This record gives sequence, C-alpha cells and structure tokens, in this order.
Amino acid sequence: MQLAPSASALASLLESPLDHAAPAPAPAAAPAAAPAPHPALQLSRQGWHCTRNFFSADEVAVLRRLVHAGFEAPALQEGIIRSAGIGSILVDLFKLPEVARRLFVPRMARVLRELIGPGFVLLPEHAAHRDGYGGWHKDTDMFERAGSMDHWNADYGVYQCAVYLQDNTAENGGGLSVVPGSHRVPKPDRSQPDAAQRYEDYTRRHGVLLDSRAGDLVVFHTRMDHRATPKQVEQPDYGNKLALFFIAATDNRRAAAYSEFIHRRPDYTYLRNYQVPQDLQALAAQQGFRFGL
Repeated sequence: MQLAPSASALASLLESPLDHAAPAPAPAAAPAAAPAPHPALQLSRQGWHCTRNFFSADEVAVLRRLVHAGFEAPALQEGIIRSAGIGSILVDLFKLPEVARRLFVPRMARVLRELIGPGFVLLPEHAAHRDGYGGWHKDTDMFERAGSMDHWNADYGVYQCAVYLQDNTAENGGGLSVVPGSHRVPKPDRSQPDAAQRYEDYTRRHGVLLDSRAGDLVVFHTRMDHRATPKQVEQPDYGNKLALFFIAATDNRRAAAYSEFIHRRPDYTYLRNYQVPQDLQALAAQQGFRFGL
C-alpha cells in the first residue's frame, strides 16, 4: 500500500522544487544483441556457415606443410589438374593420408551432424587446392549444362565443405566471396542473350567477402553463387593460397544422383581406382555416417 506524503513534507517540496527535483532517469540499456541463429538455420537461410577455429594455428601450419609436400611429390604429379583460372587441384585427399586423417575426424562429424543432420554421406569428390581464383558460379552449373534441374528439388541437400589455410582478405584473397541466399535463386536462363551480363550485374551488386580465417571450416550449399575472393595485390611473402575441399550431403537419392553424375564425367579419372581407407571407413561407421563411392 502506498502512503500519501505528510503535510510538512508536501510543503517542503512546493517551497523549493529545484532542491528536491527527481533525479534524471538512467539511460535506457541498449537492447541485447539478437542471439546468433542456430548453425543449421543459418545454413538453410543464408546458404553458408563458418565454424571458427576448427583447426588451431599449429594444426594449420602442419596442414600447410603436408599440402605443399603433396603438390611437390613426384608420384602425385599425374593426378594434379592445372589451369590458369583454377590454379592447381590435387584430387582425392586419400592420396594425402596424413591430411585425410586430420580432416575426417570425430569433431568434423559432430559439426556436420549439427549442420546437415544425422546419417550424412561424404561423396567421392574432394581435393586440395592451390592458388585457385575462379570466377562466379554455382557448383550445380554442371547439372544445368547437362540439361538437368533436379538439384532444385526440396530434398536436394548437397554441400561444399572448405577448410582455408590462410585468412580471407580483400587485398590477398585467401577464401570465398558469396551471394547470401542465392542458393534459392536460379541463374538467368542461359538461352537468353543477356543472361551472362545479368548474372555479372547480380553478383557484382550482391556479392560479399566471407570473413573466414586460417583454420575455419566453411560449409555452403552447392547451389549458392560463389567465387574465390580475388587477389588485389601481389605480396611475395604472402605464400600460396591453400584449401581443402570435400562434399557432404543428406544421404538420399539426390546424393546418389550426384555421385552417379560425377562417375560419368570423363575428366574424373581418379574415380576409376577410388578407394576409402579402412580406418576411415571404421571411423565413419563409429560416428554414424558413411563415405559414398
């Protein structure tokens, strides 16, 4: 119950209002920052998710050394794809067993379960990349060039996974630039004469540099428009741009169709002798996923 002020107290307030003025209200507290969306929700909405510090600085240094050695190994030269646009690609990470055993580990399985769901599959498409600076594209362009649009079905859940072994900066590149949400937006019809220009304008307006650092794990939808962040300056002491890529997917008929498609590609010659090491098969079985063939 609230009591009324006494007469003497009321008179005192009326005689010298400034001496008894109420204190100024405290500034309103800034609203709490909105909680970050669940990783799987961010992946669904934006088309990408970055797991910070998946590898420590020491682990990154070891991986860089191992990847460099792989690109220089005489026995692996035949399996390296070289191109002015894409740099060098050493396909099949199982040819780098010390890299594969550091990459396909239980904590990787935990992250992918959180992002994709339990029972995912790792498809037979993985590689180490060196100094690749390709342009804007979707990884599903290969299907559309072949006349298929099945990757636009709601149950298509195929994701590119990348571990960059250096920071991504506007000056040096080093990682990925993306168009957020573009995994929901088809590219302009290729039969239209202005399709290429419209796509270039679209990516120039909406493309952003993805803030990734050495050792981060970046997972993105294969329908998302993306490119290697271009290098703006030449710095001899910067070193090679290195990254590890592999494909993870919801284990359903769309994943099976993806695998069947790449097996039909004449340039995927490594698949003729593709084998999953037994220790990694055992790890997959223990962690509730599998390596696809």
